[in-house]
Parts: sequence; C-alpha cells; structure tokens
Amino acid sequence: MTRYGMLMDVTKCNGCYNCFLACKDEYCGTEHPGYAAAQPMTGQEWIRLVNTERGSFPKIKVDYTAIPCMHCDEPACMQAAAEAGVPDAVYKRADGIVLIDPVKAKGHQELVSSCPYRVIFWNDAAQVPQKCTLCAHHLDKGEKTTRCVEACPTGSRVFGNLLDPDSEIRFVLKHKKVFRMKEEIGTEPKFWYFID
Repeated sequence: MTRYGMLMDVTKCNGCYNCFLACKDEYCGTEHPGYAAAQPMTGQEWIRLVNTERGSFPKIKVDYTAIPCMHCDEPACMQAAAEAGVPDAVYKRADGIVLIDPVKAKGHQELVSSCPYRVIFWNDAAQVPQKCTLCAHHLDKGEKTTRCVEACPTGSRVFGNLLDPDSEIRFVLKHKKVFRMKEEIGTEPKFWYFID
C-alpha cells in the first residue's frame, strides 16, 4: 500500500524556480484527462514560492518557502465540494493524493476560496478550479517521483511513501524536527517543512 507525502528542507531552497518551471512545463497547454485540464500560461502558480528577507543592508539573507497543494488528510476543498452539492468534484485517493475532477468541478469557482493555503486557481478558459495533482498521472504509470522534486538542483525536497519504513521520507520524519503550515486548523497536510 502507498501513501504519498512530501517534505521541504527550507535551508536548501535557493529560489531558482526550477520546481515552478517544471510544473509549468508539465501542465501548461497540456491536458491530462482524468487528472487536470491544461493549465493557462499565466495566472496560476501550482507551486508558489514565498520570499522572506532577513537581516539588513548590506547583509541580507533571503529564505524561500514553497507552497504547493498540501494533499491534506482532511481537505477543506473536498468538504466545500460536498457542501456545493458536487461531492465527487474533489476526492482523495487511497494513496492520499487529493484531486479536483476537471469535468465534475466545471463551473464551481467557489472551490477556489475553500483552500486555507490558497493554492487552488480558477481557469477562466476551461471554467474549472485547478491545483497541483502531485503528478498523479506519472505516478500511476510507475514513475517514482514528481516533476518538481526531479527538477530541484539542490535536493531540497523529499517525496515518497509514508507507509514504507525504509523510505527517505520516513527517515526524515523520524529524525528531523518537522512542521506543517497552519497545523492548528486540522486539515492534516501531507507536506512538511524542516531545517537540516
């Protein structure tokens, strides 16, 4: 059995935007039926990088924090879809990946505001809410990782099966001090951050 999760070492990210570009390369202008409509060229950031400056001139340090879909165990977007009368428009797979069905969610712009992490975007052309799919279409074909993890030159991300006791993600979760965004709201995100 598989249960996916991801971690980010915030000390290793140098803000190169390779993860963002890999995501754009995978989804812009390319539809993945059953997973996602084609992402528009502008207006969506399925991986948002937040820059935080510390220090003062002339010694300024910039930290980068990636904010993708958290693939929560208790997704607010899934609850919002149920409340909107389209319970199958957002669903969580057995492997933990949360997907927005590009057909069933059509026309439901209200789902965009349901995400407490603000990582769902509205596609005007397709009239559908969209977000990171954790490259589910590749994982379903046997790939071992996501495009953003693959593209990271510093190795700041760790992706894997949370149920595999020998996986790197389990090792990091056991041996590093990890934290999650907005943990207090109870969505149980499967994206953690740590400082090596």
